[in-house]
Amino acid sequence: MVENAVNVGKHREFYQAFLYEALKGDTHLITLRNALEQRPQYLDEIATEVFGEHADAKEWLVSLVDLAARARLSEDDQSLIPARYHSSFAPLKVHTFPCDLQEVIFGAS
Repeated sequence: MVENAVNVGKHREFYQAFLYEALKGDTHLITLRNALEQRPQYLDEIATEVFGEHADAKEWLVSLVDLAARARLSEDDQSLIPARYHSSFAPLKVHTFPCDLQEVIFGAS
């Protein structure tokens, strides 16, 4: 998988294509997308659903959403996770959260 992602990224000279190839079959991302299609959810709920009870689940989820929102084969293609899913995360940076993560709600709109 990684070798294929590197080849696609080099061929297209576009780091987002590498991200797309690396993440397109990721089970965590698939779980996230499927869950958000059902209903909006609090970050702590969806983080647990995607990554289990791990202490870093919320931070991992924020990172996954950030990467998936950037992942696309070309600038004209849609990302692996539509913008409406990550719009609540726009001001968030991993390890520098300006708000209580338990109060962040996001979902498909």
